[in-house]
Amino acid sequence: MRDELELKFKFQDDFAELVSTERPEFGELVQLGAEATKTNFAMRLSRIVWLWEHDPSRLASPNDFWVLDWRDDDMSQWLEADPANAVSQAQFEALQGSINEHPDLPDFRAYVSDNRAVSPYLELYTSFGEDTQVAREIVASCY
Repeated sequence: MRDELELKFKFQDDFAELVSTERPEFGELVQLGAEATKTNFAMRLSRIVWLWEHDPSRLASPNDFWVLDWRDDDMSQWLEADPANAVSQAQFEALQGSINEHPDLPDFRAYVSDNRAVSPYLELYTSFGEDTQVAREIVASCY
């Protein structure tokens, strides 16, 4: 799981660098997006660990890691379990708010959508997908 998290962090950093180089006007927004996404991924890992400690039966297959059955009562208990969880959640919400209020968001979304299948973005997405698949196969082999 940590290998996959590192891959996701690297992808976010690489994507932010690429967009910032190609379209500097989106630099601030893509950095906010990368930070929000990395915070969310880190929280997800924390939630998986928390769930593993409290109800491991809900992580009975590799698919349970990627399609996490996260419930409202889990959220409140997870937030109460460690003050750092509440801080991370607040940071994530603040970053999301900054992104949603950013005036360049519609243009940025259009740019990403238009260039998703164009080199060098395509190479970045393809490489990330291949690397992530390898990491997931390693987790699946533990079952």
